[in-house]
Amino acid sequence: MSGAPKTGTTIFDASQLAETIDTIGLLVASVSDRVDAQGKLLEKVHQTATEARAAAFAAEKATDWERNGDLINQGIARGHRQVEIMATMTRSQHEATNRLLKDMQPILAIIEPQERKRRELLERQWRRMPILLASAVVAGILLTLLGMHVVGRWQPVCGLLGGRHGYFTESGVEICGFRQW
Repeated sequence: MSGAPKTGTTIFDASQLAETIDTIGLLVASVSDRVDAQGKLLEKVHQTATEARAAAFAAEKATDWERNGDLINQGIARGHRQVEIMATMTRSQHEATNRLLKDMQPILAIIEPQERKRRELLERQWRRMPILLASAVVAGILLTLLGMHVVGRWQPVCGLLGGRHGYFTESGVEICGFRQW
């Protein structure tokens, strides 16, 4: 790429791209941890709601309606505060994700054409693969036949392989014979 003319666009090198991808990975892991924390908070909210329901049933049977009503109100207020906290956290995580995606758009605009070219190259190679394999098989068969011809006609090669060079008496054809393999 050093011979290409420089334009107004910024070209990232591999280390910057790797660093950016690492940063994105860390951010995604952080977001995942926060989502896990929210799941735990939701379990607590569910538990609080269950406790509030149990308190409501106990209040029906109790004689101190005012005290039981206060306990129910406190449980509901606690659950409501936790829901507000979770909503705030979710909103901030959503905003962070949107900012990250906005920051990633220039990088994706650079990477996408390169990835498309790589996929097209791989597709062309896969289309050529059957022809290459068939050519390799044909070449192997031809080399085997050529090797057999050379071994049969050339006395030094036949001797190296442990055979015995000779001629058919009737046809005068040279052969390389082997007693036992």
